[in-house]
Amino acid sequence: FPEKLARFLLASGAMTESGYLSVKAMAEAMISQNRCRSLSMLEVNGTDLSAAGLCGKEIGETLSALLDRVMRGDIPNEHNALISSVNIPK
Repeated sequence: FPEKLARFLLASGAMTESGYLSVKAMAEAMISQNRCRSLSMLEVNGTDLSAAGLCGKEIGETLSALLDRVMRGDIPNEHNALISSVNIPK
């Protein structure tokens, strides 16, 4: 998906050739290293977050935020680390 988006942005003039090549290289590295790049690859899921006390829209928003943080390398894709990083309402 990132490569398709980058190709679209390149074709529309919103991205430079060097930007496209950078995104393409990052996407290829993520795939070759089997790094987490989708919600289904996260070591937590909606059931885990529900059991931790989240509900409804909070679950999807939290999963998306966790995926962003994992993809940026801010937090490891490990169940305990992910659950510990979630702000659970009291």
